[in-house]
Amino acid sequence: MDNAMKDKLKDLGFEDFLGFSLNAIEDRSLVIFIMDHLKVDPLRIAVEGRELPITPHVVKSVFGIPNGPNTLPVVSGIERNNHQIELRCICDEKGMEKLHDERQLQKPNTRGYSDLKPNEVPRWVIEEFAKHGHGDDWSITCFFMALFDGLLFPTTSLSITGDTYFYCKNINDVCKFDLCSAVVDDLANKVPKWKKSSSSNSPSVQGCVALLLV
Repeated sequence: MDNAMKDKLKDLGFEDFLGFSLNAIEDRSLVIFIMDHLKVDPLRIAVEGRELPITPHVVKSVFGIPNGPNTLPVVSGIERNNHQIELRCICDEKGMEKLHDERQLQKPNTRGYSDLKPNEVPRWVIEEFAKHGHGDDWSITCFFMALFDGLLFPTTSLSITGDTYFYCKNINDVCKFDLCSAVVDDLANKVPKWKKSSSSNSPSVQGCVALLLV
């Protein structure tokens, strides 16, 4: 990330977040242990009679992300689909097919552009757009989409959703969202999904695991 992009993110309220560092989540067994000990109403980690509440204040302390006055809006299925179409069109205009061709030369196992679903946009494409930007609105939007999809509200999908694009497309609005409460709510909503999958051979971990580890 160059200085121009850092300066723009600082102006948008993400200065404290730029100091957060986590290279990788390397210990899956620790993640599974923590997920197994997550309780809801209220959200907390409970181990052997001791509890650690997971609150918006905790999210703010760990990530330093904004906690503005606005809740994340609910996006209908039709709206989500329309935003997905818009995102795919922009990515195509920005050279997504060329990115796929270049990536396949470096990583032959990468799915080809022609193998994508009609409106699919892989997260790595968004990360590349963000990486090579210089603080313009599109690169900042891509940074926010990667932040939402890869760190704050991750799922088992590796593609960007229409609602994620909707939340991030107007970069001046992102800092107005109460992101800290949204992370807590998202984790709480995903605990039941974890409980259902945890008994399988490869349980699917969703939600902001980085927060729980820190």
